[in-house]
Formats: sequence, structure tokens, C-alpha cells
Amino acid sequence: MKVSRVAMIFLLGALLLVACEYKTTGPSPQIGTADVQILTEELNCEPSWWGEDYTCYITGIVENTGDGDASGVSLEAEFFDRYGIRLDTGFAYIGDLRPGQSAYYEVYYSGERPSTYEIWVDWWE
Repeated sequence: MKVSRVAMIFLLGALLLVACEYKTTGPSPQIGTADVQILTEELNCEPSWWGEDYTCYITGIVENTGDGDASGVSLEAEFFDRYGIRLDTGFAYIGDLRPGQSAYYEVYYSGERPSTYEIWVDWWE
């Protein structure tokens, strides 16, 4: 049985194409992955009525910008004095966020007026 050159080239090309598809070494795309972002944040502090301490709130909005569900979304903040010493931590629980869904948060702190803070968000997929 004779095989024409065109048919042979087509067959070899198809085999090479199939072989190349299975030899990729990069990561596979993550479909259905949540990505929760802190969109806004603002620190407000007011003197407490009972003395030198302050009552502070970090408020803002978080959004799930990914295409998967985010479960147990929570925010945590650390408050620092002017020397960089950690004064305390604060915590806010959001709950579950579906893709494109956003939520308001408020992290509370009471004590010495902080000079700086750090805030981050955690979740499960």
C-alpha cells in the first residue's frame, strides 16, 4: 500500500501536534479560583470618653474579583505605635463571597492612638 507524501506529512503533523499537547510543563490554569481584594480602607480614631485611650475603626469594602467562591472571608489588622511596636490586633468576619460580590467591613481597636496599621484578608476556596 502506497501512502502519498501529502498524506504522510499530514499524519506526521497530526502526531507532532498531539505529542506537543501533552509535553507542557507550565502550571495549568486555575479555573474557579477566588481572589478577594481590599478595595477601600480608612482609619478613623476618636478619643474615648473615659480617658486617654482612643476608639478606632478601619472601615472599607472587600470584593471577590475571582471566578470562584470564597468561604470564611475575614480581615485582620495590626496596630502599631510611632516606634513600630505592635499595640494590638483587630479582627472582622465577613462570611462567604461569590464571584463579583462585595461586602463592607469594620475592624475595631481601642487603646493608644496608633501611628500605623497593616490589614490583610484571608479566605478558603
